Amino acid sequence: MKLALLVSLTLIAPTSSGVWEETPVPLAKGDINAVAALGSNAWATGYELTSLRTLESVVLRWDGSTWQKQAPLPKQALPKAIAVGGSSDIWLAGRTEDLKAEALETVHWDGSAWSSHSLAVNPVSGPPDVMGGVMPEAIAAVSGKAWAAGRAWRNTISTGVPALQSWNGTTWQHVALPDVGPGELVSVTARAADDVWAAGVAYTNPQTPLLFHFDGSSWQRVEVPGQGAWLSGVTSFAANDVWVVGGKSGERGDLPYAAHFDGRKWTVTRTPRIADGRLKSVVRTADGKVWAVGGKGDVSVALQWNAPLRTWIRMSAPDVVVRGAAAAGNTLWTGGISKHGDLVPAISRR
Repeated sequence: MKLALLVSLTLIAPTSSGVWEETPVPLAKGDINAVAALGSNAWATGYELTSLRTLESVVLRWDGSTWQKQAPLPKQALPKAIAVGGSSDIWLAGRTEDLKAEALETVHWDGSAWSSHSLAVNPVSGPPDVMGGVMPEAIAAVSGKAWAAGRAWRNTISTGVPALQSWNGTTWQHVALPDVGPGELVSVTARAADDVWAAGVAYTNPQTPLLFHFDGSSWQRVEVPGQGAWLSGVTSFAANDVWVVGGKSGERGDLPYAAHFDGRKWTVTRTPRIADGRLKSVVRTADGKVWAVGGKGDVSVALQWNAPLRTWIRMSAPDVVVRGAAAAGNTLWTGGISKHGDLVPAISRR
């Protein structure tokens, strides 16, 4: 009885151990759209408002004490996602300011310069037009290869379908996916060139988690339990250790959702019932701790997986409207905007 009460209280009350520290960001006003890491190194991308009507997209790198701006990006590039395959293999995915389909693109760093690479027109959406083509939401890179995930539509978002493209070293190519109807992909992760996962949501009634896996030869849909849930993040640590996180509808707002694959089956795991606690990213620090981070609006959430208890424990959260998270060594990074002030870019670490 005492043990059950202790577990219940732990699930409800945030743990105070660990301190979040806001790090210096060289942007006066704007937003941090995404963070990424490789080993102990960390990067971030976003934009800075340089006037009431103009903005400048930026890539930042942590130098050990502060964030430093990297080489300027091509004009009009508005990256939403970042992936680091190596110090000379960094990909950004997003759009240009005019939102034209032919302008939806990626940007690549080869160690010396940035270059723009337009995504292919998705066959489902037909010829490019306003709000047509492919809108990338996420990107992954490994071993010189890359994948961009998002949605393709023509005319309206309601007609959007999940879309994936792969980089063949020269151009982006459309990837054929199983037909699942309306939906979108918002996260992609690559552990190896023949082990890639893409996650999102299928707009069924009710909506259902959407997950695809690439084994090196073809993409297959993977069924994940969780009717009414959606996926916002996926990470693969091993063939028998894959996590997906997202949210599910609750009476008082979106609730956290997380599921795990042990190589044989998927299991929905216990999460605290936190109103507006939808999860966006799942990462693992070098000490082996698995973290899920997210939130909605002024609600920020950080959960840590407790393997012996088979449950997620609520931990102290950063004072940031979280856009995403990354793990660099034993440091957990989150990026977004500060909860204080108007469009104040913020990156916090724990």
